[in-house]
Amino acid sequence: MAAVNTVSSLPCSKAGAAVAGGAPRPSTCSVFYPPRCWSKRSSGNGVRAQASTTETTAAPAAEVTTKVEKVSKKQVDGVVTNKYRPKEPYTGRCLLNTRITGDDAPGETWHMVFSTDGEIPYREGQSIGVIPDGIDKNGKPHKLRLYSIASSAIGDFADSKTVSLCVKRLVYTNDQGEIVKGVCSNFLCDLKPGSDVKITGPVGKEMLMPKDPNATIIMLGTGTGIAPFRSFLWKMFFEEHDDYKFNGLAWLFLGTNAAGEKMYIQTRMAEYKDELWELLKKDNTYVYMCGLKGMEKGIDDIMIDLAAKDGIDWLDYKKQLKKSEQWNVEGPRGKLTRNFKHLNLDFQLLEVEGVRKLQVDAWFGTRRTMAAIRTAISHVQNLITGVTKGYRYKMRFVYAHFPINASITNSNTAIEIRNFLGEKKVRKVDMLEGVTILRSEKVKDELVLDGNDIELVSRSAALINQKCHVKNKDIRKFLDGIYVSDKGTITEDQIGWTNGMLLTQRMNWVEFLKPVVAMLVFDTLFALMTALVKKALADGLNHVVFITLRQFVAAVLLAPIAYFKERNTRPRFTTEIFAYMFMSALLGGLCAQYLFFLGLSYTTATLTATFSNMTPVFTFLIAIPLQLETVDVRSKAGLAKVVGTLMSVGGATLLGLYKGAALTHTTSSVQEHGAKGITSNSSSISKERWMLGSVLLVLNCISFSLWMLLQGKLTKKYPAVFSSTAFMTSFSSMQAGVVALTTQRRLSVWLIRGNIQIIAVVFAGVGVSGIGYVLMTWCIEKKGPVFTAGFMPLIQIMAALIDLFFLHEQIFLGSAIGAALVIGGLYLLLWGKSKEASATALLAKAVEQDGEKKENLEA
Repeated sequence: MAAVNTVSSLPCSKAGAAVAGGAPRPSTCSVFYPPRCWSKRSSGNGVRAQASTTETTAAPAAEVTTKVEKVSKKQVDGVVTNKYRPKEPYTGRCLLNTRITGDDAPGETWHMVFSTDGEIPYREGQSIGVIPDGIDKNGKPHKLRLYSIASSAIGDFADSKTVSLCVKRLVYTNDQGEIVKGVCSNFLCDLKPGSDVKITGPVGKEMLMPKDPNATIIMLGTGTGIAPFRSFLWKMFFEEHDDYKFNGLAWLFLGTNAAGEKMYIQTRMAEYKDELWELLKKDNTYVYMCGLKGMEKGIDDIMIDLAAKDGIDWLDYKKQLKKSEQWNVEGPRGKLTRNFKHLNLDFQLLEVEGVRKLQVDAWFGTRRTMAAIRTAISHVQNLITGVTKGYRYKMRFVYAHFPINASITNSNTAIEIRNFLGEKKVRKVDMLEGVTILRSEKVKDELVLDGNDIELVSRSAALINQKCHVKNKDIRKFLDGIYVSDKGTITEDQIGWTNGMLLTQRMNWVEFLKPVVAMLVFDTLFALMTALVKKALADGLNHVVFITLRQFVAAVLLAPIAYFKERNTRPRFTTEIFAYMFMSALLGGLCAQYLFFLGLSYTTATLTATFSNMTPVFTFLIAIPLQLETVDVRSKAGLAKVVGTLMSVGGATLLGLYKGAALTHTTSSVQEHGAKGITSNSSSISKERWMLGSVLLVLNCISFSLWMLLQGKLTKKYPAVFSSTAFMTSFSSMQAGVVALTTQRRLSVWLIRGNIQIIAVVFAGVGVSGIGYVLMTWCIEKKGPVFTAGFMPLIQIMAALIDLFFLHEQIFLGSAIGAALVIGGLYLLLWGKSKEASATALLAKAVEQDGEKKENLEA
């Protein structure tokens, strides 16, 4: 008995055995073979992947379509695809262009023949792309449109030198009442014989007729699906072949728009249902369907009734026919195939509320079966991404002494690697089918691998990596090789269609500037707080009382935010988490701030901000004995970290021991302010107080560094940023309150006097501990700690400007030289960390890929 699929069609005015014009690329095209060789080919516009399904949404008829297909295991040797691409199309000539619909028809359909001189070797069922002349509204050349080929492989003239299309002129009225004309369809319909036309392709799989000349062929289609059927009919009744002469039965059910009562294809099929069923029970009956995606349901209803006569459950029978086959996905970038015959799963295309989905079922399965379902869906999602966006892998050269040289050969499909470890041996790697390789034009020592199949692209990258793999080397020290540095897609997602790429670029700039603006805001807030606190402490505000009130204000601000934002994701609060948060509050909330403000009272705001830049250096020094950091002075990154650390330590020592001459002098206006009690006290700071303040600031950096290391572990155990910060500020407020009550017996210290003290407390609590640290945490999450730490020296510059112009404090030579050394050492350390992190990430990816390969081999 022949295998038959069920499909529903569009409403039409006429249905019967007739041939009429086609239109751009059918959105559904199915082929049905006998039970052992059954295939299903269906498509839709704009396919996209979901978590467990692949679905399609409608798109304008003139746009390029994307199809999900399931085809039989036919011989596909010799099928040529993508011989001509959009950048280098083939220029053909229009030989014939004739309207094949009457003057009273509701639309125009034209049949056209183009010369190819045998340069486009296509098969029935494939498509070609046409690039219309002219430019679009953005001043760019028009994009190509795909059209199903309406001629057999040898062409209308039987010389294999022509290709034919059937194109419907697209004209419609949009929602604003404007008449819109399809760009490519009108271009083709208006072509004059002798005109040139740019052609790409061919693309897609072939859809061949059965080799049995006595077969019964049933063709079901709507107007948009006539093109492949025209090639069938032409081959059956007009062409002469030495090895093939059709002697079977051909039955075409075709729906076209015309005046009169609307009729569905399944309605006409129902009139001949008994005869159809008798034909379908024969082993040599083949059913093909081409048309819009709504065809399936209506014909399913007919087939259920027909199959029930013989006691057959059509839906179950159809599921069985779909097993042990391969699913293909075809889109603008080509066509990909995956075979799931080794999985005992049911695959079914469904349409729910106008949305097409691929459903994968397993009955009475185990955990392994569920994993197989997820694997199958992931494969289909990867296929869709491949044919719509393509995959791109980037690889970076990593070397210590001998620069790696690479040259691209064989039309960007092979690479030759030279001078690896100083060897004269040339390592050559050929890319797998469909993968191209290029040298990056923007980044030094970077390769770019492009392709549609993620499996082939990743395997090509692995071949390059393995070619430069050296055995029996410590991967923590020996890094030379070529590693994958980035994985993504070729075509980036565009944000909206109105402004096109311009809107995308604007959004990219906005995304880039967000972290920059956030860190500039944080630096400004911190510098202002330093100046305000300096004045408030000079005005009599107690250090511990200030910390208590500041942390209390921050806790009040963050507590409701943490409750509502993280109430569903907050981990359980255990004794271990409490201990971590208590120590975090003690180190970062109490000790670090107490030492900071005490050192600030003994020195200047500029010097205090300079010492804050030492925090990454002390973090690095503390992490070494804890084995959280490694140092390899033989590498550039390791040497940079060591030299940067020594520079920063030397600068900090100079800041504490050498004051030097004043680089600025007190102006008359400052002297007038001094008469009112607002003069600078920087010149009156003794050497002893200056050195004591410097020691306190060093201890502050050490305390803050310990807090950062502890916070790194806490964020892994308690990944709720707002909640952990709220708890930390609450605990530190209580700790500081206990210290204040113990050391300060006078109640007068708790009284906030004057506007400057009130502003300092509120601003430090809301602006820095609240908003500022939230911005800083967000920047670390988005851009990483290296990017965030790079903005810290700006605090010193801002604090120096505030000192000079508002607090009228002097700047000394020792401060300037020491600050330059600290900042230079900091950036050198951060550069070394960045280089080391990049190399480690590349190596980690390589190790992970090796592990995955071993697991696959073991499996």
